[in-house]
Amino acid sequence: MTKADDTLELYRIVVDTITSNEQRRQQISSVFITLIAAGFEAVGAIEKLELIYALIPAVIVSTVWWAQVRFLKNLATAKFHVLNQLEERLSFRSFHEEWIFLKRARSEDESRTWFRIELSQIEMLVRSSIFLACIMHVGFVLVQYLRTLC
Repeated sequence: MTKADDTLELYRIVVDTITSNEQRRQQISSVFITLIAAGFEAVGAIEKLELIYALIPAVIVSTVWWAQVRFLKNLATAKFHVLNQLEERLSFRSFHEEWIFLKRARSEDESRTWFRIELSQIEMLVRSSIFLACIMHVGFVLVQYLRTLC
């Protein structure tokens, strides 16, 4: 096997791991959304179950979700760094060209730049919204409880 063959094989492996990393991140988000939804559904299904019993686990799940997504994003950044280094050894740099094209398309359409939201940003927005809503409600419940004590 030549050095070029080794580079190409390593390139394929890195691309495969990037793809599996993205799939894993999507699956993790689906699992966490399902867990949070199940907790809130339990509150609706079980007559005397208080909302607070779904909120606290939702806050914990949201925090774990955030940590895992952040780790996987950092891992993807590292993998793309390696991929870019490998592409320098190839005759055509497909991911590099794709990135240049996307940047050019964004800059040519400046009027809609404010509307561009990446999938990872949506993912974090959903997680952050759930987290903040739960924290706010827990705070509201605590304030109500403290008022009854006074």
